[in-house]
Amino acid sequence: MQMNRTMQCLFFEIKRSLPAPHRGLLKMSEPAIGNKLVILHSNIADPRIKDLIERLLEQAGQNWTQKIKPLDFNTQACYSHKKKLCNKLLRH
Repeated sequence: MQMNRTMQCLFFEIKRSLPAPHRGLLKMSEPAIGNKLVILHSNIADPRIKDLIERLLEQAGQNWTQKIKPLDFNTQACYSHKKKLCNKLLRH
């Protein structure tokens, strides 16, 4: 994901808004930062952080905004899948 100036500002605002233990998990230089943001969006309860992530992904392009829509419903299977993905990312 190529980040423009607006996206960089949104990224740092997202990072500042996260609880302290989670701030180190996001690094802008990571190739998988877009996927991490998609997973974070689906697992975070804070509506402000969700909005910031949505705005950043809108800047990245339509294919990124489409990735957050399927994960945005609350079925048990979806929740289980999201939790596995989140745990996988947290281990790295």
